[in-house]
Amino acid sequence: MALYVLDSFALLAFLQKESGSGRVNDLLEKARKKHATVLFSEISLGEVYYILIRAFGLEEANVMLAHILALPITIATVTRDSVLMAAQYKARGAISYADCFVVALAGMLHATVVTGDREFSAFEKDVDIVWIDAP
Repeated sequence: MALYVLDSFALLAFLQKESGSGRVNDLLEKARKKHATVLFSEISLGEVYYILIRAFGLEEANVMLAHILALPITIATVTRDSVLMAAQYKARGAISYADCFVVALAGMLHATVVTGDREFSAFEKDVDIVWIDAP
């Protein structure tokens, strides 16, 4: 079964029906049908949550968080190994620390990163990437 790791960019695009949201929706449909597994780092979950709080306030962010947690997404917990691997990726490139957990999770599980954030292009030799805004 195919494994995918969403980053915060991809999940926010899906939630806000922005460019690339259709590709994320397609992956979530595959996950609903048990044809794929979609993962999301708990670090990315925290990142999305604070972005939603800033944009919409705590009450609305909590409603949106409940919606996220109801999606066919597995929230991946942080382990010492993932922390150390993320730190190694952070030392190599200009990418957010939260995004380093996405790369680390994908690398550890041989999964494909799903994003529209071009900062991930620095890691195309490390992990496979699906660009949500690609034609």
